[in-house]
Amino acid sequence: MNYGKVMRPAGATKPREGNQSSEVRIAVDVDTAAEMLGISRGALYPLVMAGEVPSFKIGRRRLVLVDGLRAWAATQIEGDGNANPDRPSG
Repeated sequence: MNYGKVMRPAGATKPREGNQSSEVRIAVDVDTAAEMLGISRGALYPLVMAGEVPSFKIGRRRLVLVDGLRAWAATQIEGDGNANPDRPSG
């Protein structure tokens, strides 16, 4: 694992020299959100539908808020335990 690597949301563009703005998505589809977490769509979708990971619909598309996804992941790191239900508690 490379801890020095800069992680960007899927679809974000690498900032160019001298360019102060870059396109960063504030919401992504469930497949992309799952890819960002390194898990399957099937593992993420129940969390989205239960409201644990913030999302919304536009037409038939369900989008996940990137900031909400990061906040949810941070709670998992802090020891909430929901990120890996197979992990032994304690």
